[in-house]
Amino acid sequence: MEITAIVVGTIFAIVASNVLSHLFPKLPLSLLLIAFGCIMGVILLEEPLLLNPELFLSLVIAPLLFRDADEADFVSLWKVKSPVMIMAFLLVFITVFAVGFSVKLLLPLTPLAACFALGAILGPTDAVAVSSLSSRFTFGERITNILKGEGLINDASGLTALRFASVALISGSFSAPKAALSLLWVTLGGFLVGYLLTSAEQYVIKILKRVTVRQTSTYILVELIMPFLTYAAAEFIGVSGIIAAVVSGIRQTSKNLRAESISAEVGIAKESIWHLLSSCLNSIVFLLLGLELPHIVTSVWNDPRISKVMLIAPILLITLVVWLVRFISVALLVRDESVRISGRLKNVLLITLSGAKGTVSLAAAFALPIYYSNGERFSERPLLMFITAGVIILSLVVALFVLPLIADDAEEEEVSESDVQIRVLREVIDRLRKRPDVKLKDVVLLGYKRRIDEIEYSEFTAEERRELHHLQQLLFRVEKAVIEEHYQANLISYHTYRNAIGLLFFVYRGDLSRAAIQSTLWTKRPERLFHKRQTQKHIAERIDELEQENEFLALFRDESEMLVVTAKSNSDRFPAKIINRVIRDRDDIYDEIHDGVFGKTLQTLYDNEYYEAMLMGFYVERQVIHDFLDSGKITDEHAATLRMNVNRMELYILSGDRDETAQEINSIFEIQSDEPEAADDQTPGEV
Repeated sequence: MEITAIVVGTIFAIVASNVLSHLFPKLPLSLLLIAFGCIMGVILLEEPLLLNPELFLSLVIAPLLFRDADEADFVSLWKVKSPVMIMAFLLVFITVFAVGFSVKLLLPLTPLAACFALGAILGPTDAVAVSSLSSRFTFGERITNILKGEGLINDASGLTALRFASVALISGSFSAPKAALSLLWVTLGGFLVGYLLTSAEQYVIKILKRVTVRQTSTYILVELIMPFLTYAAAEFIGVSGIIAAVVSGIRQTSKNLRAESISAEVGIAKESIWHLLSSCLNSIVFLLLGLELPHIVTSVWNDPRISKVMLIAPILLITLVVWLVRFISVALLVRDESVRISGRLKNVLLITLSGAKGTVSLAAAFALPIYYSNGERFSERPLLMFITAGVIILSLVVALFVLPLIADDAEEEEVSESDVQIRVLREVIDRLRKRPDVKLKDVVLLGYKRRIDEIEYSEFTAEERRELHHLQQLLFRVEKAVIEEHYQANLISYHTYRNAIGLLFFVYRGDLSRAAIQSTLWTKRPERLFHKRQTQKHIAERIDELEQENEFLALFRDESEMLVVTAKSNSDRFPAKIINRVIRDRDDIYDEIHDGVFGKTLQTLYDNEYYEAMLMGFYVERQVIHDFLDSGKITDEHAATLRMNVNRMELYILSGDRDETAQEINSIFEIQSDEPEAADDQTPGEV
C-alpha cells in the first residue's frame, strides 16, 4: 500500500508542480518538486527510502545522459571545445581536491576518501536545473554553449571520480598509478562499448528495414533500450557505464544512422516519448531528494556526535568553496579576449553561478556506499547526503535570485501575431540546419523561408507593396543588363546566356506583371528564348546544370553584386525594410547556387519524398512552439494559433490528396503555371 501511495503521489506531484510552475513562472520547477517530495516524505514514509545506487544510475542517470548527448548540437559546441574540455575535466578534478581537503578540515573525523567522494559528487553541474529557474534573463550564445557542453561531459568525469573515491573508501587503500591505469581503462572501455553497441543497433535496424518491419513501436523500443543496454554491458565488464551511455547517445546523432533507419513518422513518435520520459526522470530525481530530505535531516539532527552549528556551517562553507574554485578556474582558464574586462567579469560570474548542482549530484549521493568492506556501517553517509542536499538547494536558490541581477533581461514587448510566427519559423530554420537527420533539408528550409516571406509581405501596406514591385522591376532590368554585357563581351556562351535569362525570369516570376515581362524580355526577337510548354520543373533542371558552370557562377556573382549596389543606392526612393528584404532574398539564393543546391532543391518539390521530409519540419515546428510557450516567449493564444496552422498543413500532407497538397505548397513557393507565350528557341546563329 505504501508503494502504491508513493506512485500515485509521485504522479500527482509531477503534474501539480508543472501546473504551478506554468502559473507562477518565478517558481522554479526543481524547487517545487523538492517541496512536494518533502511533503510526501513526511506523510507517506515512516522509514527512509532505501535506493539501490546501481539501479538508480542505470534506470535514471544513464537514460538522462543518453538523451542529453542525443540532443546536443555538436556544431555549436565544437566552437567552444577548449573551455568545455577544461571545465568538464580539469575543473571537476580541481573541485574534487578542493572540496575534499576543505571537508577534511571542517570534519576531521571523516575519512579523506569520503571527503573526496563528496568533492566528486559536487563536481558535475546540472544545466536542466539552471534552465528551469527563470525565463526572465538570457545568456549569450557562447556562454550557453559552454554550459551545455560542460553539463553533458562533466557528468561522466564526476561519476568516474566518485567511482575511485568509493573504492578507496570501501577498501581503505588507494594507489595513484593503479588509479591512473584504471581511469584510462574504464574511460576507453566505456567509449568502446558505447561505440560498438550503437554500431550493432544500426545493423539491427537495417535488418528490420530489409525484412520490411513496419511497426513504429519496434524501432522506438530499439532506441529506448540502448542507454540501459550500454550501461549494463559496460558495468558488466568493469568499465564506465556512464561514458558508454554518453557515447551511445552521441552516435544517435549520426546522419547515417537516422537518415537510413528512422522514418519521419518514427522520429516524431520517438521524440515525443523521449521528451516525456526525460521530463519524468528529471522530476523523479528531485522528488526523491524531497522524499529523503526529512529523514536525512532527522537522522543528522538526532546524531549526538554532530553539533547543531555543524549542520549549517559545512553547507555554507562548501558551497562557497565550490563557487570560489569555479570562479578562479573560469577566470584563469576560460578567457574570451574579444570581450572587454568588465564584460569578462560578468561572463565569469554568469558561468560561476550557473553551475548549479542537481540531478547528477543527487544521484551520486545516493550511490555512496552504505557499508565498508568489513561490514561496518558507513556512519558519515547521512551527513554527506545532508550536505549534498543543502548545496543543491542553496545553489538553486542563489541562482534564482542573483542571476537575474547579472544576466541581461529578456525583452518584454508587445508583438503582433505575424512577428510571433516569424520568430517561431526562424527558430525552426536554425534548428533544422543543426539536425543531421532531416531528409531533403534544403527544400524544407526553402519552404520555411518562403513562409516567412509570405508573412512579411502580408504585413506590407498597399503602398509598400507597390514600392516593392517597382524596386523588383528596376533590379530585373539591372540584372538583365549585366547578362547582356557579359554576352556582348563574349564572357559567356549563348547556352549560359539563354539559361541565365531563364533563371532571371524564374527568380522574378512573382514580382513582375505580364506586361512588364513582355516589355522587358519578349519584345525583341533575339530574346525570345522560351517555349510556352516549358515547365517550372524544366527550368529547375536547367538551373541545376548552370550551378556546375564556372562562367555562370561568375556571372551570377556579378549580378548579385550589382543588385546590392543598386538597391542600396536607391535608399532615398525606397523604404529600408524593402531594400533589406530584396538583399536578404538574394543572399539566400546566392548561397544556395554557390553551394550547388538551388536547382536540386527546386526539383525536389516534384518528388514524393518531399512530403515525408516536411513531417520532420512540422515536428520541429511543434517543438519550437512548445519551448517558446514554456519560456514565456509566446502566449497561450499565440501557441494555439500556431499549432492550428501546423495541423492544417500536416493534414494536407497525410491526407494523401496530392492535388490539394500541391496547391498548398505552390501557394507557399509562389510557383506559377501560366508562363507567357513565347516563340520557339532560337539558334546561336539567330542572335
